[in-house]
Amino acid sequence: MFRARGRFRVSVGNGGTPYAILEDVTVFGLSLPKAWLGGVKGENLLGDAMGRGKGGRVLQGIKSLRIEPGALVLEVEN
Repeated sequence: MFRARGRFRVSVGNGGTPYAILEDVTVFGLSLPKAWLGGVKGENLLGDAMGRGKGGRVLQGIKSLRIEPGALVLEVEN
């Protein structure tokens, strides 16, 4: 196990379209470079996941995703 944090900007744009942008990921307090995150840092993750943008690549391999108080719980496929 290790300690990591992610910071997202989530909002609803013009026309009611939701978006979520990954602003930063830190591991042990150190910010990870965009290149280490597969190019998803700064991208509209909801747009990608819903088929707009880069073809839904963000949700490939993800079994479940839920939000709990203080946590985003992500379960990946085996």
